[in-house]
Amino acid sequence: MLSGSLTIRLDDDEVTLGPGQLYVVPRGVHHQPVSVEGADVVLIEPSTTVNTGDTPGHPHRRAAPRLTSTRTA
Repeated sequence: MLSGSLTIRLDDDEVTLGPGQLYVVPRGVHHQPVSVEGADVVLIEPSTTVNTGDTPGHPHRRAAPRLTSTRTA
């Protein structure tokens, strides 16, 4: 979290984050990030992860472009 407040809704819990905090959603756990006031976040996920922003016709806006590494072996 860079700024603002974000709540991550899980099947049986909620996690609320503020600036400087981090939460790792366990693999395979259904989750829904929600921010009423808005939030600036850094999202790190596998490049194969499909989110609702990648689903044609989904009502949410498209996700930000993914960053890729330019480092070579």
